[in-house]
Amino acid sequence: DSIYGGVLNIAYVGAGGANLDPTGSGWDRYIWSTNVVENFLTRDSDGNIYPGVCDFELSEDNLTLTLWPREGVKFHNGELVTIDDLRASIEYNKTTQMLDYVRELLDDIVMDYDAGKMTLKFHTYNVQTLYQLSSNNCYMCVLPASVWQAYKSSDPEATDEDVKIIEAKDCIGTGPYMI
Repeated sequence: DSIYGGVLNIAYVGAGGANLDPTGSGWDRYIWSTNVVENFLTRDSDGNIYPGVCDFELSEDNLTLTLWPREGVKFHNGELVTIDDLRASIEYNKTTQMLDYVRELLDDIVMDYDAGKMTLKFHTYNVQTLYQLSSNNCYMCVLPASVWQAYKSSDPEATDEDVKIIEAKDCIGTGPYMI
């Protein structure tokens, strides 16, 4: 029988952080976020890439990656994951310093709202791109667009720390546990 509910208590030794942003680095976020949020793609222990929050198609030359929300995937608040959530997640994650090399590779993001798909176009192949999109480090996690927008800064002088998630209520993922 499946068991639903309950509490996952996580204890760790760490410096703690000033925010709860799952895209941040450090054990203070890694331990809980890998249980709460999920990435666009996932991979097994052999490095094979599988659908995560998204189904995907990769071109033969590895320069075009098309993503779309997997059917029926919902956030903890009960809302279905949409193409707008994917776009907001990519846009927010592009601002993190952890993804400098992915941002530098990315030529264009094409949205096909009619088909509910997002296409990432890269100007050069880098094996780290799919690895990052499927990383269990949550650097490329999917959260609702409303959460990303709430923390987006319009200040061009804003630092990474100025735009990080700080409220537990905004840590809305698709993972097996919720805050």
